[in-house]
Amino acid sequence: MMKTLCPCNSNIEFELCCNQFISGNKLPQTALLLMKSRYSAFATANAEYLNKTSVSKQTSKDLVILAKSNTWKSLEILNTSQGQESDSSGTVEFRVLYNNSDKQSIEHLEKSTFIKVEDQWMYDTGDVKVNILPVLNYSIGRNDPCTCGSGQKFKKCCG
Repeated sequence: MMKTLCPCNSNIEFELCCNQFISGNKLPQTALLLMKSRYSAFATANAEYLNKTSVSKQTSKDLVILAKSNTWKSLEILNTSQGQESDSSGTVEFRVLYNNSDKQSIEHLEKSTFIKVEDQWMYDTGDVKVNILPVLNYSIGRNDPCTCGSGQKFKKCCG
């Protein structure tokens, strides 16, 4: 059986990485771990986890539609501030690349604020900037690196 790598780009198996949080077996001990597991929950369309780890709740149907209507490509952590096990708040800045339902390449930049509620990290708010990336007008070979920045070959990623 082929092992699936975690969507958070950790190069660790999903079961040993973010799924331990998504499944409820463990709580993320830092804001960064929560942020990565939330990205993985979007990539796997797990609306229940997204709601469970957010201060403000959205309808699960809306979250499932958002998660399933996009093809999640990569996560890049840009910066973190506080958010350690002993902190009560923290921020994580990150960049996500995905393709929307119209097949446009989207860059999602966010500075998220996390707070601890009863010893559990929760997503609080996010300052978001979304960019539609330009379509490249050159031929990409199947074995070339993917243009989304995932580090995978084009044929295994966006191809």
